[in-house]
Amino acid sequence: MAKKGSLHPQSKHHGRYSFPPLTKANPALKQHLFVNEHGQETINFFDPEAVKELNKALLLHHYELQYWDIPNNNLCPPIPGRADHLLYLKDLLDATPAGTTEQTTVLDIGTGANCIYPLIGASLFGWHFVGSEIAKDSVEAARKNVTNNTAIARKIGIRLQKDKQSILNGIIRPDEYYHLTMCNPP
Repeated sequence: MAKKGSLHPQSKHHGRYSFPPLTKANPALKQHLFVNEHGQETINFFDPEAVKELNKALLLHHYELQYWDIPNNNLCPPIPGRADHLLYLKDLLDATPAGTTEQTTVLDIGTGANCIYPLIGASLFGWHFVGSEIAKDSVEAARKNVTNNTAIARKIGIRLQKDKQSILNGIIRPDEYYHLTMCNPP
């Protein structure tokens, strides 16, 4: 286990960002780079567009995604932290008698337009995901993120939760089993 405040030992995000491979993966990031007063290349982390392009670059480079985008009015999750959550969840599951395999199935409640946990989890571990969401526009954006990543698209399903008062009813089908249910509440 990592020390409090540090990333998981298997994280791909230790140390400073290496911008050359990130801008190669996502050329749109380059316009947001500048050299700070310490002589280090960085972005303005208060600029939502810069953060979005950085996160896209991280996903394309480190997780070998082909595509990722979110509508401007949606939350842009910090990729290192989301990957960390999944790495620690894998540790927990690996500590069970069954462990984890590419057959591990996860339900992500409130997956959002970004669909971040399913995309990273399918890429890192080959896990299967169902992402549920109550907002139709977020479901459409999440599905676009999934279908445009052909290497993992078959591992991820996105379902609209039509009843805002329900969490699992209408999402989990009678013949389904999940090794893990997760959510990232706002």
